[in-house]
Amino acid sequence: MIGLKRGEVLLSDHRPEWKELAAVTLNDLKKFFGETARDIQHIGSTAICNIKAKPIIDIAVGVESFDTVVDILLHLDESGVYKRSHNRFRNDYLYVVHDDEDRRTHQIHILKIDSPQWHNYIDFRDYVNYPPP
Repeated sequence: MIGLKRGEVLLSDHRPEWKELAAVTLNDLKKFFGETARDIQHIGSTAICNIKAKPIIDIAVGVESFDTVVDILLHLDESGVYKRSHNRFRNDYLYVVHDDEDRRTHQIHILKIDSPQWHNYIDFRDYVNYPPP
């Protein structure tokens, strides 16, 4: 299962299909962003093996500058699939993907590749999945 309706809270056991669903989304976003995305990563609880997680796929898109993706963000807005919020405190954009039953299935975080938040997302995921000896 993937997705939660507004107000619903659920933690699921880790499921292998989350990695597959994230891979499809990563591929789609690579096509959409092209060279303007310096890196795209599966993050969040569904990217961490062996823990319970909210069944929502989180993806981080690292960009050099928001100026380089203005047109792309407009296309996301026009697609009708993504709903945007802008977090001024973290300096990132969040796009939320809903399925046909209005369940939130994916969260796309667009942020600067050299930002502390980018490194926090990636470093935390990697540390939990591959702790040092």
